[in-house]
Parts: sequence; structure tokens; C-alpha cells
Amino acid sequence: MKPLIIIMANINTNKADKIMLYLRANGYARSGAEKLGPDIVNFLEDNGHTFVGAARNQIEKMSTSQWSNMQRDLWVAGHHQVENMFGLNPHEIEDLYMSKLGGINSNSHKIIPGDKTTGTPGIGGAKGGTGLIKPSYAFNGFDGTGWDRINLLQIAEDGTLDDDYVIKMKNLRTNPIGDEFEQVRTNLREGTMLGSYGVSPPAVSKAAPAVTTTTSPAVTEEEEEEDEEEVIAPAVIAYEYDADLLPQTITETIGVSPIPLPPAVDAGERKVSSKAYAELDITKTIPMIGGIIEVEMKTLSKTQGVSVDEITVEGHMEYDDFITEMTDAMPTGQVIEVTYTDEDGDEVEAQLLSAPKVKFLVNVDEGKVYIVINGQMLVASRGTEEYTFTDCSVKIHDPADKKEGISEIILDGSPMEFGKWIKKDGYFDAHFDYGFPVNGVEGLPAACYLDYYPDEEPDEVMHQPATLSAQARGVMLSEGGRPIVFGKPKSYTFDMDLLDEKYLQPLALNFDNTLNDDDAVIFVLNYGGKLNNKTNLFPGQIDDKVAGFTELQMFSYPNDIRNVRPINNENVVMLQKYQRRKTGEGIKDIMVDSTNLKDTLTYNIGGVDYMADVYTQVQITFDAYKAGKKEIDEMAILIPDGDMRFRGLDNSDSELSGEVTSLEVSSEIANVLVIEGKAQEIYEVLENQRLAARISSKYNSIDSIDKQVITKTLLVEQTVTTEEDKKESMYYLIVGTGKTTKVIKMDMGASKNE
Repeated sequence: MKPLIIIMANINTNKADKIMLYLRANGYARSGAEKLGPDIVNFLEDNGHTFVGAARNQIEKMSTSQWSNMQRDLWVAGHHQVENMFGLNPHEIEDLYMSKLGGINSNSHKIIPGDKTTGTPGIGGAKGGTGLIKPSYAFNGFDGTGWDRINLLQIAEDGTLDDDYVIKMKNLRTNPIGDEFEQVRTNLREGTMLGSYGVSPPAVSKAAPAVTTTTSPAVTEEEEEEDEEEVIAPAVIAYEYDADLLPQTITETIGVSPIPLPPAVDAGERKVSSKAYAELDITKTIPMIGGIIEVEMKTLSKTQGVSVDEITVEGHMEYDDFITEMTDAMPTGQVIEVTYTDEDGDEVEAQLLSAPKVKFLVNVDEGKVYIVINGQMLVASRGTEEYTFTDCSVKIHDPADKKEGISEIILDGSPMEFGKWIKKDGYFDAHFDYGFPVNGVEGLPAACYLDYYPDEEPDEVMHQPATLSAQARGVMLSEGGRPIVFGKPKSYTFDMDLLDEKYLQPLALNFDNTLNDDDAVIFVLNYGGKLNNKTNLFPGQIDDKVAGFTELQMFSYPNDIRNVRPINNENVVMLQKYQRRKTGEGIKDIMVDSTNLKDTLTYNIGGVDYMADVYTQVQITFDAYKAGKKEIDEMAILIPDGDMRFRGLDNSDSELSGEVTSLEVSSEIANVLVIEGKAQEIYEVLENQRLAARISSKYNSIDSIDKQVITKTLLVEQTVTTEEDKKESMYYLIVGTGKTTKVIKMDMGASKNE
């Protein structure tokens, strides 16, 4: 018979992350897990497993940053990675499992499942739960179900949990925890490599995986003894490359990729609505339902790139010969020579392989990420597999900001990866390392980086041609690998038209019907808070406890142009310098889209019922005019704008703004009313309401004894000369309130109200 050889596993940072995740799911806070860290490391090493890179230090210290990343990125109720690993999502784990384990760590943690979600049900987080295991209780209940050591060994072996354990976890959806798990308070003894307990852990039905090398009975003479070889799965990167590529071809175009480039991504015309953005949860993410997102990465400057001087090529040629052949083989501009001063103050000459142009394509329909290098496209890789995803969402810049569109891409709950981020090091700028064709977004092979050699001196690992990482890079090159370097995302391009309609501004209307001059356009604003106390249209709320001010929310155009000059999306104030605005002039026309008529209803204003047509939007076009020597072109605005808002400037140059609300009880969509032939009548009603509001107790100081409004007023008339050399009267209202005197400039207009 052949001897059975068990191949023990390496524990990398990915498996270390899963060990942390397992401890979190069993109720441990980071500080509690930190107490177990050294024992877990010794336990796994004693069972033949080997930590590589920074993984050992991560578990031994329970790295704060890694723990925080795990909490933030994975511990959310809908995250696929947690449910794939445990069979339950984090919210279920807290509710059905963690909170029921309190008995084995009595008085240490009364786990309360998170009840605050960060999104819609089933997608939001389990964050908000309290009462995790603290350091002083870390050893009370470790392995209290009998499964902890089994699962730690299973994670070390293949990054999963024991199959029987996962089945039991899934059963908790229908069975009480006592039917699936026995619980004891084990009182693990610190420093015993998880091996000594005050009370023995429960026995479980499935034995732990084999962890030692064993040999079968002696073989007979007829049997030939041979070792079983470890079978390594081949890389599944969907791109062929020559394993014997000579190093001098390293910076040539990556070859002719079998994958054709898709057409350039069209940015589309639609924009995300400010209203929809405000209603997003705190993550400010929008789920993607299709399309391609193009991410252009910043190209490093001509004086940056991959340093040739850091590379030796074992088994191919001497270092000096490599430099010579590399330089001779490269097209002009591919290899550049630079001189810089190192950290010791010495002048250093270096040859660099110039950085390529790189972009990523996220194909939401296929669930794949592609990388485009100097115009050639291939499937992006993660380790030795394709970089694929199930769910994609995007973070969006606030529509109120100058930046527009996507700010970040989230794949399966985690930010999209572009490579291993390398901080600025001496002469070389910070950049992403992408390993082509394998390793990809995880960077180059692990041996090319300092954190792979935790016990070595940094100078022996990095920078010089003979150091460990440089030799590892040489091996990578000789086997056909290529380092691709680039900066952070420069731009995101996506056709916003492909988003769900509920997130977008309304489609543009075809304004084809011009209203009559005496038709009134009525709309109501929700200011989202108390009014600007500086506005002279109305003074705003003095008493914060007063709720509601509906008499101050309604506007009527065209006549309210006398009081409020609209502001468009480019922050331009309509008729800012127009001298005859107070007579109601300056508006060329108001138009509606005849196909946009939503309803006809009876609406009451000031006790009078009016028949009104309901539209979602109107377009107001303003006359061209001359402000001094400056010609102001004709321009148009929409009320409401694409974000269902309205902004305006009053006669004291104070801004008021708000969301245009629905005037129909049955609708949540902003709308306006058109009332035929009643513009002046309705304007006068609104002015009377505003006047009454100005002198009401709601907006003025009240005498503490007689409870009357304290006002002392004086009206002063002055004659002014306009730019057209016309004489006009201007009125100033002087109001005394207590010890304060305010002067209000009155625009009386040229109507019968003067």
C-alpha cells in the first residue's frame, strides 16, 4: 500500500480574516478575541499548519484594522460571504445563535441582536447588537459547543467551516439551539494551545479533521511504494499566455487578446434625483440592474513605472545582460532612465519600464470584471481565479455637489479592488500593483512583498537586485507574469439611464402649450425647516415650537416675479438687474406639456374654490434684457427643477428654497396647478395672507403682560431715479421691536395696490 501523506495548509491573510469572522460570529469582541490569539496561533502551528505573510501577526494580535474592516464590510445582514460560510446571515447569527450562547459565558455578555439596519430588510446591517465577549471572559466558554477547534482546523485547511456544523446552524431557523448544540462552560486554561480545560468540551458527532502525518501498514514486496502528489488546480484565468515569455517582452503590448473591446460606454443624459439621494440609507448606495461601468485609472507619469533595477531573472541570464537586452528590445519610450536622491541622501540612477494606460470594465450583466491594458482587454483576476461578483451597487456623489455620478463601486458588499496599494516609497509615487495574468487585484505573488517575510530585515527583503522580493519578481517575470502599475480611479462612466427609474430625475418634457398671461401657476414649497429670518417676503418663525406655516408656502407665477426671482441650476438669478420686474413684466411665456396633464380638480385658495389642471412641471422663459451695458440673453427654467426643488431670491437678496410638494393627497410626485384667468386675483389673496402672517403672534415678539404683538412702525417714501431716467417712489417700512429697529424696503409695484 502507498503511504498516506497529509499535505498541511498555509494560512494566509484570507484565512486569517475567516478565523476572525468565526470568532465574531461566536460572540467575541476584538479585545476578547485578542486574548485567544496566541493560543490559536500555537494550536494551528502545533497541528502542522503554517502561517504566511502577515497572517500570523494578524491572529496573534487580532489586528484592530483588520477586525474593523471585517465588522464594517462583512457584518451586514445580506452579505453573501457570511451566509455562504455559516449558512445564516449576521442578523440571524446574532438572533438565533450568539444571543443563545450567553449561558456558557454567564455575566460576560448579554448579546442583544442588532435591530438597526443600514438598508431595507434583508439588506441592512446587523450592527447595533450589544454585549460581546470581553477579555476577562474570553476563556470561559471557548469550545463550549465542541465545534471551535474543529472549525479552526477546517478554516486552516480550506477556508470553510465543518459541513455538519453549517447544517446545524441552518437548522436553527426551525429548531431551538438545544436541539443542535450542547453547551458547557469549559474554562479554557490560557497558554495551553487550546488543549486544557476546567470542564471538557462536549463531544460532537463529527471528529476533527486529521492533523498529523500517518503511515499505512508496511507494504509487501509486490507493492511499489510511491508518494501521492498534491494536486494543484490549474488557474482558470480566461486568457492564454506563453509561460516561456522572455523577460525583454515585459513592457510590450500584452499581446492580442481574444476578448474584443466593447463599444465605448455612453454616459447617458439622466441624473440621480436629489430627493432620491436624500432618501437613500446611510451607505448612499444604489443597486445596479445592468450595464457596464468603465473605470479609467490614473496613468503614472513618465518618470514613474516599474523599476528594472529591482528585478533579477533567475535561470535566464545575468542581471547586467538582462538590463542590456531589456533596453535594446524596448521601443522608444518604453524604458526610461531617471536619477533621484534616496533616503540616505545618495544619488541613484534607475531604469523604469513606463506605466501603461489601464481601465477596468465592470459588466453588471455578466457579473465579471475586465481589465484593459494599453487597449487590450482580458478578464481581471483575483488570485488564480476570475474576478467575478453576484451583486453590484454604486455610491453616488451628492447631486448638490459639483461632482456628478459614481464615487465608488461595491461588489458583493465590499469596495471594488484594483490591485495591491503600495504607499509612496522614496522616489516612487503611491500606486496600485496589478499582477498580470494571475494574482491580479490581489497584486503580485505574495513573495514579492515585504509582509511575506515577517521575520526578515526589511533591507534584506526589498529594493536591491539580490533581495528576496526582487528575486521573487524575477521568477514571476520568467514565468510570464507582468507587473502592471497605475494610480487611483480617475473617472467612472456609466449610462445612468439604466438605473431604476425611482432614483432618477424625471424625463424631460416636450413643452408645447403656452399659457395665457392671466393664467396662474400655483405651487407649494416644503422648506424642510424654519424659514430664513432675513427674507423680506415673510420674517420666518420666531417661535421654534410653532408648527406649520402653510400661508407662507404657496407661490403664484407670473405675478410672484415681483417678490421672488427664480434661480436656475447654474445658480443664475432670473431678472436680477431688470428694472421693471415690479410691474410683473420680464416673463416671456410659461409653457406646459399637453401630454403631461395628470388630473383636473377643485382646489381651495383663501376660501375660494378654483378648477385647476395638475401638471408635474412648467417651463418659464424670461425675456432678454439690458442691465446697464450688459446684454442678458433670454433663458428658461423649470419649476420644479429635475430634483423637484425651487430656489429664489427675494427683494432683500435673501435666498429661500425648498422641495415642491404634491398638491394631491393621492400622489407623492411634486406637481403644480394651472388655474385659468385668475393670476391677479390669486396673487392678491396670497399677498393678504403674507401680510397677515407678518403681523401675527406667530412671527413677532409678544408683550409678556398684555400678550399683544410689540410693533412700532413708520412708513417713509423716497423718490428714486431708475437707469431709464424715470422717477419712481420707493417705500421703507421702519419697524421697532423692543430695542431693535429694522428697515424693510417695500416694493409696492405698479398695480392698483399702490
